[in-house]
Amino acid sequence: MLQEKPALALVHGDVCEMIYASDVAQKASDVEVFEIMGSCPQHMTCLGILGDASAVETAVQRVRNEI
Repeated sequence: MLQEKPALALVHGDVCEMIYASDVAQKASDVEVFEIMGSCPQHMTCLGILGDASAVETAVQRVRNEI
């Protein structure tokens, strides 16, 4: 069985959108969702969605449709 290549998608927005996006992405497919924290003055809330390419694509599509 061939394994897919890993993929990472980045999603950013306000805090409420990112909490909702995290929930949607995790329920859409088998992915790991985590917050990326920075220390720059223009800090934005950013999520990383990590998994197989097809799982990440499914999660991102669902987030796009829901938000």
